[in-house]
Amino acid sequence: DPDLVDYPIPGNDDAIRSIRLVIGLLGDTIQHAANEYAKFAAEKTRREEAEKAEAKTRAEAAATEAKKARAEAIEKTRTPTPGTTPRAENPQGDS
Repeated sequence: DPDLVDYPIPGNDDAIRSIRLVIGLLGDTIQHAANEYAKFAAEKTRREEAEKAEAKTRAEAAATEAKKARAEAIEKTRTPTPGTTPRAENPQGDS
């Protein structure tokens, strides 16, 4: 019943050459679609890896800046302000 067919493909279904032609075209189309999908998936993976690497670089830069800020804050507490006397270091840790 041809009413049940969504995509009619004209051809002689009794001739091997006709069947080979139709199957060959379908196979080529499927292979082309698979190749296009592989390109798309590879590009998506490359983009995701680049985003991860960029995020890692930003996180490392932020950590370096935070470490530098902490070191500067510690150095400020160690360096006496001009006109003041430095605190004596107490090696026993007593207050």
